[in-house]
Amino acid sequence: MDEEIKRLEKRSKELDEKTRKLEKFIEKMMAEFEGLEKLQEIKNVPAVPVGKRITMRGGQEEDAWLSDGWYQSEKSFRWTGKGGKHATVHFRIAPKRQYKLFAEFFVPRYIAKKPVRIFANEKEVHRFVPGKESRFEKVIEIPAEIVNNDLLAVRFASALWSPKKMGVDDKRTLSLAFRHIELKG
Repeated sequence: MDEEIKRLEKRSKELDEKTRKLEKFIEKMMAEFEGLEKLQEIKNVPAVPVGKRITMRGGQEEDAWLSDGWYQSEKSFRWTGKGGKHATVHFRIAPKRQYKLFAEFFVPRYIAKKPVRIFANEKEVHRFVPGKESRFEKVIEIPAEIVNNDLLAVRFASALWSPKKMGVDDKRTLSLAFRHIELKG
């Protein structure tokens, strides 16, 4: 009887060990699957090729490239702030390379003296506080160490304002007005 109990205990330990190994294997496979799933999501994001200038004049391709926070084109520029969100644009890139972001935009007087922040893959890469209402042309370095896959998400964050509160018959929430954006590598 003792012999049988010892044999069953030994078998139980062997099964426990196999179960632990199987659980680790499943965990590893799930992590790989999630990584592949995320990679597929990245592949499906409409993104601007490096060197392509977004003119803010509209069009189906340009509209698809500009993610959250962008209004429709107003002929030669676009406002940001749609839905109370900061504006995001995605670029299709080669990872682990340095890039330069070129952007021309207007900061209205209602949000002058408030920070304008630019993020690349959620890392702040530029910040400035405009002293007054003005048009700005910025060239921003995107360091290679934050470019870790083939998609670069650039987000422009600034204060929001409402033309309605300024006496204009416009209910939108606005932020910055962009004339163009381009990423060069």
